[in-house]
Amino acid sequence: MSLREPYAKHLAGTELWELRVECARNSFRLLYFAWVNRAFVLLNGFRKKSRRTPPEEIERAQKYLKDFKERSQ
Repeated sequence: MSLREPYAKHLAGTELWELRVECARNSFRLLYFAWVNRAFVLLNGFRKKSRRTPPEEIERAQKYLKDFKERSQ
C-alpha cells in the first residue's frame, strides 16, 4: 500500500517525499525518504505558510539525508 496525494507528495528531482498534516487550521509538512526494508526516515518538519515548499526546507532535508547516508555506511 502506498500513500498518495493529498497526504503525501514526491518532491520532483529529489529522493524526498512530503507528508502533509493538517491540525487546527494549520498545515504542517514532514520531509522524509524511503530507506531499507520499507522503513522511512523523517528528516525535518515545519509549519507551512505558503503554497510552495520553501527551498530552504528542501535544502535542509537534503543535507540531513546526505548526513544520514554517510553515517549509515
